[in-house]
Amino acid sequence: MLGFDALAKLPLASLPQDQGQTLQPDLYVDADTFYSATVVPGAVTLSPALYSDPDTFYGPTITQVVFPDLFTDGDTFFSPQVNQTIFPALFTDADVFYSPTVVPGTVTLLPDLFTDGDTFYSPTLTISISPPVFVDQDIFFPPFVGLGTPPEAFPDNICMVSGFKMPPGKLARQWNGIWARHDDFDYRHPQELVRPIRDRMGVPIPRPEAEDTFISAGDVTAADL
Repeated sequence: MLGFDALAKLPLASLPQDQGQTLQPDLYVDADTFYSATVVPGAVTLSPALYSDPDTFYGPTITQVVFPDLFTDGDTFFSPQVNQTIFPALFTDADVFYSPTVVPGTVTLLPDLFTDGDTFYSPTLTISISPPVFVDQDIFFPPFVGLGTPPEAFPDNICMVSGFKMPPGKLARQWNGIWARHDDFDYRHPQELVRPIRDRMGVPIPRPEAEDTFISAGDVTAADL
């Protein structure tokens, strides 16, 4: 037995003939002749005539207002100056070199070859930046919120991590309640404050497969096609 979708895809000539199904009337063969339209230049007039649109389209104008107004920075930034000093200074050579003279016959070079006894030292480059680089001497200590009795209330301020005796005001309370000095202070790990997000495991739009529908002989007649 064929399903409805499979039966609809079969050509008319391939329908089963053993079930007593016959298409009436037979397929019609159209013998009409269709001619293409012929347009003769000059004989065709389009009515109405083409419309000329005189409308004018203007570009949109966008006005943006910024609140508050843009801040004009009046600070002046000076470029650093680099002073380069070479020690020792460049050497000025005062020697005079004469071109050699050749006398025909016995060859004598005048003047004699000059032996240069000058000493050249490699230059030393000293770089100074003006103004000099600023060294920040500030010391920043972690803030703490004291819960309970502060360590200043005790005669000896003992660090609960290292066991060192500290002066008053040099201990801070950690997240777990331990009083520790600055070098032994332990911050709480950020991952301990992360809360999990619940996952939605259900299907948002379920679309289950529908039940199959079949047709039998006689359910589709020639009048239905």
